[in-house]
Order: sequence, then structure tokens, then C-alpha cells
Amino acid sequence: MTHRTTKLHALMPFGFILMTMGFAILGLSQQALSHPALPETPMQVTLKDFSVHPNQTTVKAGWVTFQAVNAGTTTHELVILRTDLNPASLPQMEEKDNNGIVTGHIVNEKHAAVKPIEEIEEFPAGARKEKKVLLDPGRYVLFCNVPEHYDKGMYASLLVEN
Repeated sequence: MTHRTTKLHALMPFGFILMTMGFAILGLSQQALSHPALPETPMQVTLKDFSVHPNQTTVKAGWVTFQAVNAGTTTHELVILRTDLNPASLPQMEEKDNNGIVTGHIVNEKHAAVKPIEEIEEFPAGARKEKKVLLDPGRYVLFCNVPEHYDKGMYASLLVEN
């Protein structure tokens, strides 16, 4: 084997790595092109005892920054779920504590008729939290999944269009 061939064999792993990185960057660019950026203003979702009020009910597909505001007196969370079900009829299940005692009901986020997209974990009254989420066209439900909050009306519809 000549010295030149040995050098080429030594450089092959680096070429493979560069090629893989190039494909990854191209894939990210394609995703960015197929999901144009939305305005910089976040979508505010106000959570109260016991309601959910988004400042928009229809948005364009792409990146949406959800700004959840807990204007209630108790802890809330914001779950973003994709589904064609009626927002008032999401599948539910019992929530149990560590001792197996039922503490209430929550939306069953693992049910086949729903697709959980993202969530802003529980946060206290008076607090704000943000999360940037990539949304495809479709119907979504925004809701609080603290036990019994969904049952008390803490949900809202969101339509995502092309």
C-alpha cells in the first residue's frame, strides 16, 4: 500500500463525519423552511381557577412560544395536546397518590386518541413560564392536568393552520 492510500484511509472517518453533519444541517434547514417562524410575540395563555384563556385561538403552523400566566390562586400547568376529539370530552383516568388512594381524575395523555406535544410543568399562582413549541397544522387542546382541574373547565381549543 502506498503512503498516499494510507493517508486516504486515515481521512475516511473524518469525511464520513463531515458528510453526516452536512446532512443533519440540511435536514434542519429543510425543517426551518417548512415551518416558517411566527411573530416574536409569544402566545399568552392565562390560567385561572378554573379556566384557560389563550389570547389567540388560531395560529399558523411553525414555532409558537407559549407564555403561561398563572392568574389563579392554586398551582396550575399547561399541557398542549393534539387531537380531533371535542375538548370537553378528552379521555380521563384516576390519579392516585403513593398509597394507591384516588386523589382525583386527570386527562389520560397516553390514550390512543390524543397526542401529547409538550407541557409547562406545574407552577405556582402568580408565576409565568414560557416554552417554544413546533406545531403542525391540526386541532389542539390546551389544558391544566392537575387533578380535577380539567373537569372544572380548565381547557381551551387551538387551531393550527398552514
